[in-house]
Amino acid sequence: MIGKVSAAGLLLLLLALTWPGVAPAVQLHLTWHDNSHNETGFQIERWTERDGQFQFTPVATVGMNVTSYVDTPVADEIFYCYQVRAFNAAGVSAPSNVVCGLDTHILFP
Repeated sequence: MIGKVSAAGLLLLLLALTWPGVAPAVQLHLTWHDNSHNETGFQIERWTERDGQFQFTPVATVGMNVTSYVDTPVADEIFYCYQVRAFNAAGVSAPSNVVCGLDTHILFP
């Protein structure tokens, strides 16, 4: 258990981030399964390069029971990777699996 987010929920969350279908090149649509039973919300993180270092940085938060996020605008021909973390007053979960894409193509499921 991490904080008050159950480990069972985290295990399923780690396997549940998906990249569904085709999205326009100016936006990327992420969905995931809400397997946490006591989250306050979800933090969406994007892999970025900063000062020559690659790291995940928060780009948005959504409320409890929300299972999708549209990242817009995004640049054409830029490689993006995402992960999601559940959070509540007790802390933040381990990250989900990572999904990456370029434009509307799935690169890593």
